[in-house]
Amino acid sequence: VSFVATESGKRYDERDLALAEEVGRRAGIALDNAQLYREVQQSRDQLDIILQGVADGIVVYAPDSRIMYANEAAARMTGSASIRDMLAVSQPGIVNRYEIIDERGQPFPPFQLTHKRVFAGEPEAQAIIGYREAGSTQPERWSFLTSRPVWGEGGEVAMVVTIIHDITERMRIERRKDEFISMASHELKTPVTSLKGFTNVLQRRLAKQGDVQALHYLARMDAQLNKLTTLINELLDISRMQSGKLPLRMEPVDLDALINETVENVQATTSTHHLYIEGKTGAQVVGDKERLEQVFINLLTNAIKYSPKAEKVVVHLFRDGDPDQAIVSVQDFGIGIDKLHHEKIFERFYQVSDPEEKTYPGLGIGLYISSEIVARHQGRIWVESHKGQGSTFFVALPVLRADESVGTTRSER
Repeated sequence: VSFVATESGKRYDERDLALAEEVGRRAGIALDNAQLYREVQQSRDQLDIILQGVADGIVVYAPDSRIMYANEAAARMTGSASIRDMLAVSQPGIVNRYEIIDERGQPFPPFQLTHKRVFAGEPEAQAIIGYREAGSTQPERWSFLTSRPVWGEGGEVAMVVTIIHDITERMRIERRKDEFISMASHELKTPVTSLKGFTNVLQRRLAKQGDVQALHYLARMDAQLNKLTTLINELLDISRMQSGKLPLRMEPVDLDALINETVENVQATTSTHHLYIEGKTGAQVVGDKERLEQVFINLLTNAIKYSPKAEKVVVHLFRDGDPDQAIVSVQDFGIGIDKLHHEKIFERFYQVSDPEEKTYPGLGIGLYISSEIVARHQGRIWVESHKGQGSTFFVALPVLRADESVGTTRSER
């Protein structure tokens, strides 16, 4: 200003000119920064308007679980009067406001909340939770949570963004469907059991009469009744699992003997495939023998069904260096499974959407039941497969150590 407004006859030298240029440069930077700040603020306001209009709840957590940001939907879903009220309450305070349950109606552990799992190192965490205000008799609401990290400059997790999707109506429909499946399965079981009994009576009478053709027809009918009985039992198992009432009779089980017995039984049902056993675990596990057998029968029959052009299925028994677990794998040489489906095939009623797969019958419940049984034995089940190159299903089970008893193993691990 002094350069422009001066009325003196002073002559300015090179230093004065350099000073004027520096002042002008800094003024330009200040103006540019002010413009950038306005643009950033405008973009931030626009983003906030967009996020506030999203139907899903959005919450941003700091590493100490403090809520840094939330939209209107998140405040509404958590029962807060406003976003400001939600930000003012600690995250434990919000959790303590509700009774939080999992899909089976059991208390949901706070450390399993998705944002905490991401801060603990998971690249992404998802969970379904039900919640209602503590002491309330109102039906619970349900949300599907997805959390992902936001990385800091040093590679640390600076914050976690959680998306809350309301699935209350979907869960209510699922519950009604489960109730219908349970009722229908129970209603079907009695007449099917009666049909099975009468079929056996007829088979004995016709065998005495030597009516070979009638016996052939009855044998086919008996086989279909067996399939129907298996289906009904599987549907009943699903119903029990959903309600958390699947009974397990836990006892020490010789894993190698169980696999040998199961393979022998399944081998008797097929003339197209030869079942091989390789290796041994030398391990005892704590489990329900019948339920574990159900898992391995399902894996073996699937291996046969989905490898129609192959002639063998290989069962591997081994320890992978971990003294606390034994592994059983079932390998087929069939159509394989695309990586896209590796996780989803263990979901209830999930069927691979593929023209080749659709030629094989099934409801998509066998692997779901198997995964639930394995999980309740504190084990793990997974698949390794490539399309057109066969599949290998793995089951890892905790081993009963010499210093453990059946009563303590499940609770101490």
